[in-house]
Amino acid sequence: MQIKLLSLIVALGLCMPVLSEQQCNTSVKLSKPDAIYNDNHDGTVTDTQSRLMWQKCSVGQVWHEGEGEDASDDSCSTASTLPYKRAMQSSEAANAVKSYGYSDWRLPSLSELQTLAEQACFGPSINVKLFPDTVSGFYWSSSIDEDNGDNAWHLSFVLGFEVSSAKEFYYYARLVRDE
Repeated sequence: MQIKLLSLIVALGLCMPVLSEQQCNTSVKLSKPDAIYNDNHDGTVTDTQSRLMWQKCSVGQVWHEGEGEDASDDSCSTASTLPYKRAMQSSEAANAVKSYGYSDWRLPSLSELQTLAEQACFGPSINVKLFPDTVSGFYWSSSIDEDNGDNAWHLSFVLGFEVSSAKEFYYYARLVRDE
């Protein structure tokens, strides 16, 4: 069973990113509805439950504010993939230029990253209104795999599950800060 699961994970990893429209199970209540977030209208979103402030766009993307007050008009450019070390260093670059007015951005822990996963949706499994143009792919966390220090944990925003992989793999990243 573990070999079949590993094969599925590898297959999903090889076909990333998945470029499809998000699908949601309408018979299930959303786990991350708009109401739990404050759109700061500056390229950031605050999760009122976790008290974390997130960048709307993934590392490498540029945020474009929409025309109205509705966040569904916001967009992000194309995201970049990077190995774990560069994902960890991306916060240094963001902090050096005071990205969105702050200098304390960091790569989230796995548990923090899991707070973004929308359980009722897939492709991507995130609130796409507030996190536009999120790629259905793997996103690095800062959490190291305790069983294998050469690996780090990442979250699949295809289906919302976590996986440990070699730090040399190229995945996406999103930065966070404590509010």
